[in-house]
Amino acid sequence: MTDYERGYHQGKADALATQNPASCINRSDTNPRRQWVGLTDEEIDHAAEQSDNYASFIAGVLFAQDKLEEKNGG
Repeated sequence: MTDYERGYHQGKADALATQNPASCINRSDTNPRRQWVGLTDEEIDHAAEQSDNYASFIAGVLFAQDKLEEKNGG
């Protein structure tokens, strides 16, 4: 066994010996995912008013919202 392998195994053993068993619980079942929230129409309009090109800004926001909804399962 190489020094690297010995170090890896020793580090793993040390970590397991000092780890709190409660921290090993899979919390994905106990903590429901937060619902994804997008921008409101008012927030989009306000941000678009600050932009130099309203139409392209709105198109970009709508595209981004569609992509975020896809990634967030909605």
